[in-house]
Amino acid sequence: MLIRYTFKKAERLKKRKLIEQLFAQGRSLSVFPFKAFCVFPSPSVQDSHYPAQVAFSVPGRYFRKATQRNRIKRLMREAYRLEKHRLYTYLLQKQMQLHWIIIYQGKEMPTFEEVRQKMQILINRVMQLEEGENHVHTP
Repeated sequence: MLIRYTFKKAERLKKRKLIEQLFAQGRSLSVFPFKAFCVFPSPSVQDSHYPAQVAFSVPGRYFRKATQRNRIKRLMREAYRLEKHRLYTYLLQKQMQLHWIIIYQGKEMPTFEEVRQKMQILINRVMQLEEGENHVHTP
């Protein structure tokens, strides 16, 4: 199978209602400097042809300049674009959807290598989180 390393507009989570639901009902996990909130919506709530929709955020608390925040978000999107194929394969096998937001919480400007390594760990943790949920709910 040919892996296409793209990140299309439809893969972005933009609906305010879904983002609010993430913070209200989502499970959180941390892999410093990232914190993620994720929800595995029911299969009937499919807004996209993609198995995952993601949003990225960098608070202005430590990075006052928009150029710095935009740079970090660009690094996060690029790392996600290169690592998401594992997550997509997993979600497609399980016939699941994922909505999540990734928030950068570090105080210093990261390098791309750091962001990519942490993104790999974060994606692994999301897959483990889903596995854990399945084991808890099975009778």
